[in-house]
Amino acid sequence: MTSFGADKNLTDYGFFSTFKIQGQCYHKIGSLLPLPGEKPKYVQVYFINTSKEEADRRCVLNDGVDLAIITYIQEMLHTTHHYVRSFKLALEEMEVPDHKVFINADKRPEGEHARRFNAPVANEVGVVMVGEQHGSRDIVLKQRDHQLTRIKETHRAYDCLQYPLMFVRGEDGYNFELYQVDPKTKIATNKKVSCKDFYAYHLIERENTFNHILRFKQVLSQFLVDMFAEIETESLLYVRLNQIKPRAADYIHLQDAINADGHAQNVGQQVILPSSHIGSPRYMHACCQDAMAYVRKYGRPDLFITFTCNPKWQEIQNELFDGQTHYDRHDLTARVFHEKHMKLIWLLRHGKIFGELQCFMSTIEWQKRGLPHSHTLI
Repeated sequence: MTSFGADKNLTDYGFFSTFKIQGQCYHKIGSLLPLPGEKPKYVQVYFINTSKEEADRRCVLNDGVDLAIITYIQEMLHTTHHYVRSFKLALEEMEVPDHKVFINADKRPEGEHARRFNAPVANEVGVVMVGEQHGSRDIVLKQRDHQLTRIKETHRAYDCLQYPLMFVRGEDGYNFELYQVDPKTKIATNKKVSCKDFYAYHLIERENTFNHILRFKQVLSQFLVDMFAEIETESLLYVRLNQIKPRAADYIHLQDAINADGHAQNVGQQVILPSSHIGSPRYMHACCQDAMAYVRKYGRPDLFITFTCNPKWQEIQNELFDGQTHYDRHDLTARVFHEKHMKLIWLLRHGKIFGELQCFMSTIEWQKRGLPHSHTLI
């Protein structure tokens, strides 16, 4: 239903390519109906007159697909997906073309707990008139328009509009209205669920449950990268909205720019990434300073140890589903490698296999073929 911008040019390395993004990731959605003379695309395909025309259009947009399978899937989505049904109803309620359709960012079904990962059961897609107010994070769609509307990463429909086959009922994704629950009392607390915790929870395979998300192969890889970008966006948003004002005002380059031309509005707002944000310049500088401090106190390292993930490890192979390879489960390889890497560090520190350990430094990298490996100095 939404567009996902990415470079689809694949480089042939002789093995399975990994899904990568660079810069910021956007989900955009167009109007509900195409302009006169234009062919339907994105969400507009769902509102073609007949199911046969809709299926034919999908086959044109995607080469090598089976018409019968496409027809079955689209009939299923028209029946089960909440937003497809709601959009069709909203189009029928539009009295004039100037009316718009909006999806509230935080509304949830009455009586449902905020933390639950449920499909909406109430009509949460409404029609607004021109000039009527709506929230800054709400999705607002026109009946016909040539522009794409960006969907906020923290909107609850961010996931199901991009991955309709993964969330066939239109289940809500992460949003700001999710609260932690006390495991003993089952009562919601005043602490909110973070974006990272939300998706980590839904990527775990549990006993007596069927986690369909983990069975999407290459689509799962895109979903994981997409959601990690969402996690980073939420973290950066928190940093931007919680700047320490006295420190931000003391940076000399900002003051010099203001003093030079006298127009602070032309300088822009400077956002300081703290060292607590992993990957920020201050984080990398702090790690470098720590490493130099070790060398200054203990001298040059004695050993350079490289530890590589083996996709044939039984811990990985035993957890793969039928038809899957380790390329389809980057979440699994990452967890297994993390446990084994922690075991290696424990052996170096407490097992004393190379003698008494004074200090160590370790970093993890990812190869082009999608497997992690670590470099450790002791």
